[in-house]
Amino acid sequence: MKDIIILGAGGEALEITEVIKLINRKENTWNIVGYLDDNKKLIGTTVSEYKVLGTIDDAVNYPNAYFISSIGHPNRPELRGEIRKRIPFGDDKLATIIHPSVVICPTAKIGNGCFIQANCVLSTHTVIGNNVLIAYSSNVGHESTIQDDSVVGVNVTITSDVHIGKSVYIGPGAIFRNDLSVGDNTLIGIGSVVTESVPKDTKYICQFRPFKFPIGEENPYKYE
Repeated sequence: MKDIIILGAGGEALEITEVIKLINRKENTWNIVGYLDDNKKLIGTTVSEYKVLGTIDDAVNYPNAYFISSIGHPNRPELRGEIRKRIPFGDDKLATIIHPSVVICPTAKIGNGCFIQANCVLSTHTVIGNNVLIAYSSNVGHESTIQDDSVVGVNVTITSDVHIGKSVYIGPGAIFRNDLSVGDNTLIGIGSVVTESVPKDTKYICQFRPFKFPIGEENPYKYE
């Protein structure tokens, strides 16, 4: 078995832990050493049976381990990449963890350090870079790419020929029209319908207006 350390000790770290356990039920592959988290109050505590060993910078003390990141934040799309740069080893020491239910076409390519959760689909000739997180039930259409250090939220639909840059954070439920691109260091808001290319260093947020009518309204869809 190979030693693995999870970066971050929050909710997503628990998700990674559970998927590793599921993988190990079929074949003993990973030995979870523990977590590294910059919240010093957590050091020495136990999270889901495993200890928080130190901060991210303590990764240097584990040269024989593999690492996987649980870290990402919508207000700081660049954060995931910043954490990766603090690991003083090459990308070949980043572990890719994929839930067994994920459908991956044979022509798809997946980099190091990725975490792909349950019920995702990676279609033909998709390319996923290093250190990418893809959450539950998200789909990546044919010939689309997601570059390094990006996060894809729950139930995102990326259609064909969509090119997502580096350090992009895509909120849950976003939908992308085919044949467009999203620049680096960009936030795509929750539930956004992306119908055009988005430049780098941008927040792309769709706001929805609610409408409320009496239950007996004859034509509830008539509004200004």
